[in-house]
Amino acid sequence: VVVGSGKSRLIPDGFSRDKAMEQNARFLSFCGDIASQYGIKIVIEPLNCGETNFINTVEEGIEACKFTNHSNVFCLADFFHMFKNNETMDAIENS
Repeated sequence: VVVGSGKSRLIPDGFSRDKAMEQNARFLSFCGDIASQYGIKIVIEPLNCGETNFINTVEEGIEACKFTNHSNVFCLADFFHMFKNNETMDAIENS
């Protein structure tokens, strides 16, 4: 299951990015627990900066995975969004 809705993870102005990361991790852990019962994986889709202000790059997606620390939560490297964010393949290779 791809978690990729930009509007649902948009951080409102003035809201703590750290708090957003904590809330996101709780949500991903919850989803990861349920999905694992059915053999389904959860993947975070980094989106381009025009779609959201939270988890825009592969590096940020991997950071969110590490912060969540759930064996069933992964990061998706979507070439379209990588291109839109001017990321290179190094983003995947160096992760």
